Amino acid sequence: MVNANKKKYSSQFKEAAKERDRLDREIKKLIAARIKESYKGSGKKVDKNKFFLTPEAKALAADFKSNRGKLPWPVNEGFVSRKYGEMPSPIDRNVRIYSNGWRFQTPKGASARAVFSGEVDAIVKKPNGILIVYIRHGNYTSVYNNLKSVAVSKGDKVKVYDTIGEVFTNRAGVSELRFILMEDTNTLNPAYWLLKG
Repeated sequence: MVNANKKKYSSQFKEAAKERDRLDREIKKLIAARIKESYKGSGKKVDKNKFFLTPEAKALAADFKSNRGKLPWPVNEGFVSRKYGEMPSPIDRNVRIYSNGWRFQTPKGASARAVFSGEVDAIVKKPNGILIVYIRHGNYTSVYNNLKSVAVSKGDKVKVYDTIGEVFTNRAGVSELRFILMEDTNTLNPAYWLLKG
């Protein structure tokens, strides 16, 4: 029985890994498109790995960077249920899990909130109805994934602590925000950017 359960959970983790990889590709594709768009009208050659920044965007990015380690959590209450990087599965130590951000478990009905001032760059609706919000802070992007609903629109200017949307609660009653930070095309470990819990 134990081995059957282990196989079942290993299979579920592998499926979740495939879904995560697909989402990672979608995020990179969206960021690549936004980088290309940032060069329009600039007269500069496109660097596919870096955003073109206006003076205003440069100032915002510098301000974001100067707040490294001081950014608030993207949820008002809860705990970190998965950290950044590679780790063994809690069910099967032979299965490796990779996380490109942090997951925050929250109470049902909890809101996701902006970790810094910026502009809503994109809102993506997945086939299952889950929503993802991308907020640009110069050449930095904060990603709020696994939302039931959103309280912002593309192009909105947001400030720190502004509500982004409601975190989705699954059938098991788990509400979990998947939060990713990026600098240009690279993911960043939120441990170095967010306030210590």
